Amino acid sequence: RVHGESLVESSRSDDVKTLFAKTPETKVYKRRWYILALFCSVGFVEFMNWNTWAPIEASAKLVYTWENSDIALLENWGFITLLLGTTVTTWLLDSKGMRVTMVITIALVTAGAGLRCITMEPTAATWLINIGQILNGFAGVLPNAGAPLLSVLWFPSNQRRTATAAATTSMYGGLALSFVVGPAIVKESKTHIEPPNYLHPLTQGITNQSYSSYQGNEQDTRNSKSDSTHLFGNQTDPITEQRRQIQTLVYLEFGISALLLILVLIYFPEKPPIPPTASASSIRTDFKKGSVTILRDRNFWFLALVYAVFSGLVISYLSVLSVDLETIGISQETAGWVGFYATLAGALGSILFARITDVMDIGMQTVVLLACVVGTVMFYAFTMVAKGYFPMTVASVYATIIATGLCANGIVPLLFEMAAELFYPVSEELIAGMMMVVQNGVAMLLLLVMMIPNIGVSWLDWTVLAGITMSVPVIAAVNATNKRSNFDKLKSQKSLNYIP
Repeated sequence: RVHGESLVESSRSDDVKTLFAKTPETKVYKRRWYILALFCSVGFVEFMNWNTWAPIEASAKLVYTWENSDIALLENWGFITLLLGTTVTTWLLDSKGMRVTMVITIALVTAGAGLRCITMEPTAATWLINIGQILNGFAGVLPNAGAPLLSVLWFPSNQRRTATAAATTSMYGGLALSFVVGPAIVKESKTHIEPPNYLHPLTQGITNQSYSSYQGNEQDTRNSKSDSTHLFGNQTDPITEQRRQIQTLVYLEFGISALLLILVLIYFPEKPPIPPTASASSIRTDFKKGSVTILRDRNFWFLALVYAVFSGLVISYLSVLSVDLETIGISQETAGWVGFYATLAGALGSILFARITDVMDIGMQTVVLLACVVGTVMFYAFTMVAKGYFPMTVASVYATIIATGLCANGIVPLLFEMAAELFYPVSEELIAGMMMVVQNGVAMLLLLVMMIPNIGVSWLDWTVLAGITMSVPVIAAVNATNKRSNFDKLKSQKSLNYIP
């Protein structure tokens, strides 16, 4: 009997030694902050390039003879391509790794930005701009789906949520800046020129054919000095001036994109030599099995639905904000500042919410639920103002939209982290990618409806309000767990307690 007990003890000792022999060495590198900054910069520029046109929609329609449906299509390419490209990008991350995927991503961003610089002739430019939006849209998967993977590869467990928040926040920073940079460079025309059905008194003598020619052919405009003088005196006509300003904007965006491509090629490693945590190097569920696991779990659908109907709808709405606010008498420039502050608030909210859950003993689900409630109340107040039930002031529009943006964008990294914790050891990029498919499908539908001729925007506020209201009971129904964090804590505790 004593001999048997000795064998059992020996066996247990061997098991413990085997367990800790498999526990990897961990190390945190200072360079992780540079990697995070470069990753954030790519997401920042990708989102800024995507939202080039909506903040300057009045000028773009004038220069390129576009309609609201053209602006909606350009914005919608981002959602369509994310929907189509998510599977490919998550497979690339899983099979080829972070570096290869990052190089491809920033190359697509640069190519998309470059196509817009080739010509300003309306027909050719419209085609090239749409192709550029498609390329840039495919590049948008990594900044979204790759954020949780980057944080787990480079950061310790007590910094992961903050790192994920910073990576996702960068995209909203680019979106916020696009609302300011575009209108700052491309000034809305003070001379009101519209198609023949709504002719300004100064242009009543121009026929449909001559108006189209005048708007679309820069060389003819230069040669028709007497017509330009008749219309605009000695000043440069608005179309020529705004064409030049749009050129400046797209050249600037291309230059920034090209610089980031060079930096990524110089240094952006696959992963650190030694992982920061045990879970960073643990074996993940394979792509097919992980997909099945996620799709069969109702908690995934709850989290993805909240991401879609709250964050997704609000992001879509902000991308066409100037079109909606135009109906209540708010200018393109003011709408740009509203969108800027709303998106910036969401970016800051991401960091704030993440730090609260990293540092304080407050569950992620609780923070997300509170944000959904506050966001719903704020957008309800905006809808009442926009529809005339409450007195309309510019201050009330600023306050309600900014608060909604803070809540909607602020919860995104927490939703990714909740899903990563819940479905560990399924890979983080697969989880985030599949959530993006649902989110972009809903966001895409909103912009597709806007492309219906003469549909207007009277339905828009009510639709967004209904969606974000739905998020409250759905997030409350999630059965959240912390499998990944518990694994790291268990490994860490056993390493401290084990004495060879």
